[in-house]
Amino acid sequence: MALSSLGRMLSESIHTDIVINASDGSIAAHRAVIASRLPLLRAVDKYDISDLKETCHESLLEDIDTMNVLERLQNASLYQLPKLKTSCMRYLVKFGKIYDIRDDFNAFVQ
Repeated sequence: MALSSLGRMLSESIHTDIVINASDGSIAAHRAVIASRLPLLRAVDKYDISDLKETCHESLLEDIDTMNVLERLQNASLYQLPKLKTSCMRYLVKFGKIYDIRDDFNAFVQ
């Protein structure tokens, strides 16, 4: 049911909030879905699409956990995302998670 609803939203352009223009036409899309894809962050940074980069930035702030915090910290550094960097560091320190991922963190720092 949910999958068919999402498919209908895409096929009928329901609640789309961005249009992607390409050489062979354009497509309506949803920023939240696009922003959830990390390879997109590299592209929007490369082509300086600031509003979509900010959407990606906001999306990455939403669900920081021990499984993704180091990857997000690396992305924050690579793509100059200050809020993400602060949130990752706060997560590691405030919640004591730095001890849970001590070996991974040490490898990351090196």
